[in-house]
Amino acid sequence: MIKIKSVVGYLLIISLIFAFVCLPIPMDYYEAPVVWYINANAPIYAFYVSVLYLFLTILSGRFKYDDITLCLALRCFTCLVPILYIASIDSFTAHYPTVLIALFSYIIARNSKWCNEHMASIVLVGFGLILCYQVIITFLQIPVSYLELSYKRYMRIPLAATNVIAAYLVPIFYLFVFNLRPRKVVKITGILLFIICIILTKSRGGITCLLVTYLLYILFLNNKFKKEYKFLIICIIGIVCLLLLQLPEIQLFLMGFSDPGADANSLTSGRIDIYEAELQRFLNHPLFGNGMVFNQETSKTGAHNMIVELLVQTGLIGIILYFIPIIIVYRHALKYRNTRNMMGWVLFITAILIHGMFELNFFNYSTDIMFWCACGLIISYSPKMNRALSHRLV
Repeated sequence: MIKIKSVVGYLLIISLIFAFVCLPIPMDYYEAPVVWYINANAPIYAFYVSVLYLFLTILSGRFKYDDITLCLALRCFTCLVPILYIASIDSFTAHYPTVLIALFSYIIARNSKWCNEHMASIVLVGFGLILCYQVIITFLQIPVSYLELSYKRYMRIPLAATNVIAAYLVPIFYLFVFNLRPRKVVKITGILLFIICIILTKSRGGITCLLVTYLLYILFLNNKFKKEYKFLIICIIGIVCLLLLQLPEIQLFLMGFSDPGADANSLTSGRIDIYEAELQRFLNHPLFGNGMVFNQETSKTGAHNMIVELLVQTGLIGIILYFIPIIIVYRHALKYRNTRNMMGWVLFITAILIHGMFELNFFNYSTDIMFWCACGLIISYSPKMNRALSHRLV
C-alpha cells in the first residue's frame, strides 16, 4: 500500500507529472509528441510538489540532517555567487531551482525509511513501463525508417526526446532486474521490453550506458564471478561488439544525426567543440563558475557532460560540494551492498552518472529528483549508520 505522505507518494506524483505533462516548446530537431499529454509546465508543478513534501517532512518531527544535506544546502548558496559578476541572468531563474530540487528530494528520501525502497522501486519501474508504452506508440507513428538520419527527430514523448528517454530507461531497467522478483516469464518479458525500447530510442549513449554499467557490475560489484570468468565475459562482449561494428546497419546507427564520412566532432553531434568552448568559459571563472546560464553561442542545452557542466556553472567549489555527497552515498551503499535490493539502487544511480558523462540528463528536475531520492533512500538504510551520520534537530 502506498503511503501518500512518504517518499513513495512523492515519487508517484512526480512520475505522473513528468510522464503526462509537457510544454512542447519548439526545438530545432524534434517534433512535438504524438502520444497524449497535458499541455502545461511540468517543472513548475514538480517544484511545488517538492516544496509541499519538504514541509510535510519537516512538520513530521522526524527531520534529520547529515553531511550530504549540509553540502547540498551550501551548494544552494554558492551557486548564487555568479549573479554578482555575470552579464545576464535570463536563464538563471529557470535552472537554479534544480539546485534546490536536489536538496529537497534528498531530504524527503533521507528522512524516509528503508522499508519504503521496495515500493519506490515499483513506482519507478511503473514509470519506466509508461515510457516504454509511449516509445512504442511513437515508433509506430514515425514516418521514416529506423536507419534514416531523421528518425531521431520524431522520437519524442512528453518527458523528453530520444537520448534523454534512454537516460531514464537504462537505470530503471536495472531497478527492474535487481529489485523486483516477478515470475520468470514476466521477468524475461520485462527485460526484453526495456532493451527493445532503449534500442528504439536510437540513443548511442543509452546502449553504451547499458553495457558499461553491466561491465562495472561484473568487474567491481559482483563477488560471485571468479576473475577468470570476469575476463572471459569481457572478452566475449568485446568480440561481439567488434563484430557488430562491421555491420553497415550498425555503422549507420552510430551516425546519429551525422552524415557518412563525418569527422569525430560531427559523430559526437558537435560535442567536442562544445567541450572546448565550455572549458574556456570555466577558465574565466574557475572558483564559482558562470552560473546556471547556458552558452547560446555553442549549445542552448548545456555541455552534454555533467562534469564539464558543473565546472562551467558552479566552478571548483560547486563540483566539490556536488561530488562529496555522491562519494558518501557510494561508501555507504558498497558497505551494505549485500543487503536485499541495495544493488539495484547502486546500479540505478551508477547508470544515471555514466549517462551524464555524454548526455544532458542532469540538472533537469526529473532526473535530479529521482537521483537524489535514490541517494536518500540508500543513506536511510541501517539505524546504526543513521545515528553516526545524523543530528536530530531540537
